[in-house]
Amino acid sequence: MADIQIDFAGVKATSDKVWDAVYAQCNQHQVPAFVATILAQTAAVCVFVPLFIVAAIVQGVVGVGTWFAVTILGLFTKVRTENASDFNQVIAAALSELLGYEISPDSFSNGQGPQGLNDRITSIGKALHDLLAGEFVSGGEVTPDQGKANAEKFSGFAINFATGSAFLAILTEACSIGFLKEFRELGEQVAQSIGLGRLQRLALQPLIRNAIQQPYDMYYRNLLRADRLSEAQIVQALRAGDLTEDQARQELAYKGYPDRFIDILIDQLSLKVTASELAALIRYNLIDQQTALDGLKTQGMTEDDAKNLLASLDCVRADSHLSSHLSNMESARLAGFIGQDEFVANLQDLGIGKEETDMYLKKVSFQLERPRTTITFAQLKSGVVSGIVDFDYVDTWLKNKGYSDQDNLILTYEIIQALDTAEAKAKAKTTTATKLTAAGKPVPPPLTTP
Repeated sequence: MADIQIDFAGVKATSDKVWDAVYAQCNQHQVPAFVATILAQTAAVCVFVPLFIVAAIVQGVVGVGTWFAVTILGLFTKVRTENASDFNQVIAAALSELLGYEISPDSFSNGQGPQGLNDRITSIGKALHDLLAGEFVSGGEVTPDQGKANAEKFSGFAINFATGSAFLAILTEACSIGFLKEFRELGEQVAQSIGLGRLQRLALQPLIRNAIQQPYDMYYRNLLRADRLSEAQIVQALRAGDLTEDQARQELAYKGYPDRFIDILIDQLSLKVTASELAALIRYNLIDQQTALDGLKTQGMTEDDAKNLLASLDCVRADSHLSSHLSNMESARLAGFIGQDEFVANLQDLGIGKEETDMYLKKVSFQLERPRTTITFAQLKSGVVSGIVDFDYVDTWLKNKGYSDQDNLILTYEIIQALDTAEAKAKAKTTTATKLTAAGKPVPPPLTTP
């Protein structure tokens, strides 16, 4: 054990400060010098002696306590890493007492050193999990009845564990004459700081949830049948005739609704004719508009909002016809069946806004000013053979159509083969081969043969 070091200089410095303070205070009140010296020395001694004693006690306790903690922990580490067999017996005995099941130390690893310690930790954890799994998991489906039995067994296990833990603590304190009572808190504080308890609960949670909690919950659900239909399901069953009025009201009362609110709830949750369906009934003279408005008001609308909704549905139907008519007018104008003046006049007669009319005119004008279709490949081939277009036009046409380079080459060769004379074919092949070479692409053999 290291020598105890007392901070003598610190105690003396504090005593000197007291002497200076008392002497200065006496001078301030014109106390004679010899009296001030006596008072200052007396105060300094009164401070020095208790501080020296306290420092000695504190340094001694800290020194002894530190030496004891380091020695005990070092011994504990040595036991864990070198005396594996003996330590395993202690662990097995403690677990057997705490869990209420006999655990053999032979099931733990006896390896030495850090790796042996790691193997032993793994085997201890495996033994605990295998024990719990063997008790709570039967190997097949966990039924609700099995969940109930597991819950009862786990409650007994927890009580037995708590009792065993308390009994071991009492024995430890008694055998050590109370000395180990506080020392054990070191391990408890470390375990709490790194959250071992919480991590242990997370590790065991799947086993407890699936083997006990969920099947036990199913057991009591099946036994007590406490679940109820939702409010909407109750009202739907009432309207379908599956529940009587009294039954439906009683079920809603179980939900906690006062009687004065049940009528409101039943009315609100009952299925009602939608606004579009009411508008269709008006259109075919099956109901009048006021009846439809009254129906919409029961769904939470004001009368003005209900009128606006019905009017908007009429506008939606008219808008679909308007879109169809505009499409027909556009097709007729682009095909040349109607002139620009007639198109504009018909567009203005539709009564749509100026901004929409102007944008529609711009759209159609753009299509009229730009090409809207192109020739077919057969027509392109005929144009090349007849000398109307050249292969530059062919390249542009194929590119605009979106053909790949390989497809472009195949179709070009097909046009070359359609040429009438060998001279024209050779010239076309040479032209195409020159373009490929300039682009850094390989020239296929058919274009290099005469």
